[in-house]
Amino acid sequence: LGGRYRLQALLADGDRASTWQAVDERSGRPVLAWALPPGVPVPVEVTAAVSQALALGAIGFDAVKHLVLCRIERRPPRLDLDVYPYLPRATVETTRVAAYMGLLGCQETAA
Repeated sequence: LGGRYRLQALLADGDRASTWQAVDERSGRPVLAWALPPGVPVPVEVTAAVSQALALGAIGFDAVKHLVLCRIERRPPRLDLDVYPYLPRATVETTRVAAYMGLLGCQETAA
């Protein structure tokens, strides 16, 4: 699926969706995947939330549900990294003043 998930085994096949055992190719973790049959309408909020969750690397039912509700309620998402430990964590360091001075073309370096 999308070059990221490899389907392994069909676990259940229903009228509205089929459930698959799959593997996340990036992390190597086992996951469940739900596939909708062709022609099933999907609300635009759901497709947008799934795309956003994929971009965040937080594709899971709880994360998608949270993102859908935030879109409907027009509020910013607040994904708690303790609940979603597989989300990428940003590491931000303080920039040295000398680096700024270099960008400005100053010959002096600040300590």
